[in-house]
Amino acid sequence: MSLIESISIVEKSADKLEKSQGHMGEIVKNKFANIIKKNSGFQTIKIIRDILIGKNQEGSLDIEFTPDIVNMNYAPITSVDVERLSASEKEKYLNDLLGDENDPENIYLSDSDDNEYFPEDQCPISDTEETTEQQLEQSDYEDNQSDDEEVENEVEPLEEFMLGKDKTAWARKPFYRHQTARCNVLRQRSGPHKSTELLSMSHTFQKIFTAEMVDIIVRHTNAKAISTYATYNEDNPDKKQLKWNNLTSQEFRAFLGVLIMSGANNSNTDHTTEMWRPNSYPLYRASFGLGRFWNILRFIRFDNAHTRADRLKEDKAAPIADIWTMLNANLSKMYKPDECLTVDEQLYPYRGRTRFTQYMPSKPAKYGIKVWWICDSKNAYPLRGLIYTGKSKDGREINQGERVVKELAAPYKGQRRIFLRQLSEELCMPHIQERSQNCQIMRHFSTKMAIESIYRLPIKSTQTSETNVPIKQLDSTGRIKVVGCCKMCLNGETRKRRKTRKSCVNYNEPVCDEHSITIHKCGNCRQL
Repeated sequence: MSLIESISIVEKSADKLEKSQGHMGEIVKNKFANIIKKNSGFQTIKIIRDILIGKNQEGSLDIEFTPDIVNMNYAPITSVDVERLSASEKEKYLNDLLGDENDPENIYLSDSDDNEYFPEDQCPISDTEETTEQQLEQSDYEDNQSDDEEVENEVEPLEEFMLGKDKTAWARKPFYRHQTARCNVLRQRSGPHKSTELLSMSHTFQKIFTAEMVDIIVRHTNAKAISTYATYNEDNPDKKQLKWNNLTSQEFRAFLGVLIMSGANNSNTDHTTEMWRPNSYPLYRASFGLGRFWNILRFIRFDNAHTRADRLKEDKAAPIADIWTMLNANLSKMYKPDECLTVDEQLYPYRGRTRFTQYMPSKPAKYGIKVWWICDSKNAYPLRGLIYTGKSKDGREINQGERVVKELAAPYKGQRRIFLRQLSEELCMPHIQERSQNCQIMRHFSTKMAIESIYRLPIKSTQTSETNVPIKQLDSTGRIKVVGCCKMCLNGETRKRRKTRKSCVNYNEPVCDEHSITIHKCGNCRQL
């Protein structure tokens, strides 16, 4: 952009700002006028512009007119255009503007080519004063220009933190990342399980939605349909007797395929009659008749209806709890996540009859089933889901979000340590089971609590069925009374009378500590 065009833009902006009205207009206009007033070099550039276009032939500059002034035709009016150039581009720009110093045809040499030398003490006073004035003018010009740049680049400083609704402080910039802790280093390959590498898409899906899950749904669906048809036939003997064609596993997988395709085609909210029209997607009509599809939707069940009432007392989602647990286990089993996971909520649109239907006005569907998911942040693979079934019996839950995040992320926190803990428990479990059956070991409270924490169940103390075991009496100090002298020591070669508090179990004969360890039976026992 030429110097003439640059200055014309500034002048047009000044004219438009003069016409501005209101309080804010006055502020902007005064600020612009102060910037122009501080920048004394702008008036010099305007005079050069007038000389170049022929307005001011004589000129009013303090410097001598030279042919180099023509090179000012494309001079920048701000330092921004120059600062954006690299070092080589700046050098090229200055050479094009001022000419090369090594060019012999350049008659306007710089001060570096002057061989005349004047010591400081012999310099003329006028020359020294002139130099000082030029330095002052140059310093004033640099100060003015720096002030202009500060005014132009003045931006309101951003706060370091942002406050959330719960007064949580969030940093605008990420903190300095230190070296990753050893326990947080991922030492496994993320991605699908190796068993699914050579499988097709349908077989991979069957690894997640297994044959056991399909068998449960098919069995309970057929039981519900048969009982409903039998009740109808009994109540209407004069009418045509209905017969239910049993749902098969293959037919149920095709049913799932139709549901997945309806979601892929964004027709999951359409009426089924619209989906089975001749001009709709042909997969629907090729897989099912409309009546058969309606019957499967009507009778589909996921649990045993006879035991549902007892399970509903503990869990509102009892009708789907078993299938949901199996699905979560298969989802996490068939995929190893990356180091970055995401936890968020999802509202499945549903207006049917459930005990945990939620109303969320911020969601597009408003009504549905609320589920918390933990997913891989790179490909959104769902690893585990928690269904929100409403308030608990204790009332409204406090810090619910924190509890959900910790519960979902617990299986993936320090997986290396979890593996080592599971391995150690499996190695120690047989010995712990043997110790839990020992009455003397289970008498110690701390040992009993430790074994119960490993079992995660309370352990009842086992009592012996023998009736001839004597009850040990205590003395005044709370210790077991001295039962007598050790028979083994008394009948031995040394014939010591060693008192003891222990006795043989079978014949209640006194036995000292030494012989109770080396010899497990008294003399009477050994005679048997």
